[in-house]
Amino acid sequence: MLKKIKNHPIFMGVPQSHIEKYFCEKNLTVRTYVQGETAYSSVTKNPQVALMVDGVARVYAKASNDGEGTALLRTLRSGDLFGIANLYAQDDPFPSKIVAAGEVKILFMDGDIFKKFIETDPTALKNYLEMQSKKIVYLNKKISTFTAGSAEKKLIMFMLDHIDKDVFTVPCSMTELSDMLGIGRASLYRAIDSLTEDGILLKQNKNTFKVDLNKIKNI
Repeated sequence: MLKKIKNHPIFMGVPQSHIEKYFCEKNLTVRTYVQGETAYSSVTKNPQVALMVDGVARVYAKASNDGEGTALLRTLRSGDLFGIANLYAQDDPFPSKIVAAGEVKILFMDGDIFKKFIETDPTALKNYLEMQSKKIVYLNKKISTFTAGSAEKKLIMFMLDHIDKDVFTVPCSMTELSDMLGIGRASLYRAIDSLTEDGILLKQNKNTFKVDLNKIKNI
């Protein structure tokens, strides 16, 4: 597990002795979840930072009063970290809901210990600030695209959060996807047709497409 931790950007360049000082057996918890099970949400006690070890999980918008997620935001895979953005906003509930999309193994690290790890090493602090800065830039781009972009650009932004290597599988119904993107179903299908005609998407089956990553980057 320490090897998996050290491969994440926030640990890059941090002395191994510093990592092992804060992340030892007593401070790490590994949990396994089955498909549909909630791994983390606003009702989770004791804020934690979590590393995806194996499997795939979905991130949904803040749960409604009945406990159901309202919109799919992104997909988490092995090596992804979550919970880190909320470290210094512990008075506010975790804004998302993490749901297993199959069998999932997650490594949990105590939030308060993680803060001490960041605050007592300059490289760890620098890595954390870089991660948060990149996230802010990314979110600003996403806001800009979703408020002023075309249907094609909205779809591309969603695809980039859910793509696996060069394959995109629609993780929900087309009606749900059009609602998430704020466009009509007809506009969604036209966007898919347009991207297919431009050679960006190659349909493999009903809900799966191969993606030309170079062309997407140009857009």
